[in-house]
Amino acid sequence: MKVEFECRKCRMVVFLEEYNKSRFCPNCGTFLKSKRLKNTVVGSQPPKPPIEIRPEDINLASLFFEYNNYSPIAPGGGIVFSSVDNWISARKRAYKMFREKFSGEKLLDFDYLSGVFKDWLLFRNNLSWTTLQRTGYSALEKPERLAELIILLRNDNLDVGERVRRGLVDKEKVRGIGQGILTGLLHTFFDDKYCVWNSRTQDTLKILRRPIGKYSDIGKSYKTVNRKILEMAQELETDLTTLDGFMWFISKHVQFI
Repeated sequence: MKVEFECRKCRMVVFLEEYNKSRFCPNCGTFLKSKRLKNTVVGSQPPKPPIEIRPEDINLASLFFEYNNYSPIAPGGGIVFSSVDNWISARKRAYKMFREKFSGEKLLDFDYLSGVFKDWLLFRNNLSWTTLQRTGYSALEKPERLAELIILLRNDNLDVGERVRRGLVDKEKVRGIGQGILTGLLHTFFDDKYCVWNSRTQDTLKILRRPIGKYSDIGKSYKTVNRKILEMAQELETDLTTLDGFMWFISKHVQFI
């Protein structure tokens, strides 16, 4: 029996060979779900012991090697990837799909925008961050404000610190969208330029002894975080999406003794 995967939206069925090329429906772009085999869930995997290390013994390159060779990897939502490379590739395909959906005059169709944003909030679609929907659904109450915010974030002619400040504390602020969701959107739109800044990023930077300090201006704080993450990416010869996964890996699989 061939392994089949079905699109939840248009019901198109693809086989394993096509699924390995892309986890998204070739017809409508929706995330594919196993038709005859259940998704492997985190609980069904034998737990791996944490990587134990003393904070003073942290070697960034060694930790990054452990991360890149950790297999299988279960980042959330009961979805398991055979390798970090497969996970990161799937994330980047998801970003590309959402960049196309969050673009142009379609943003002025508020019903359309609400549907796309709701899809983006869910891990099974963004493949990057869990629990965004806990607060993010509140933004759907005023889709016209959400459209204004997304247009602001996509305007790369504006300084990114200004965009972050306006989106988090000034007139473009939208209920339900904090710094995790806002910078997650920025990263989705410009995954080669702007990092994600959430509590996991903050805590991991402290663990790695790269704290950002305190600024009265949240836009300046984000630019400092982004600069440190870009420097780390350059140091490890990697990209921001892979590094965001590395932040998650440290927080989930490294135990400091």
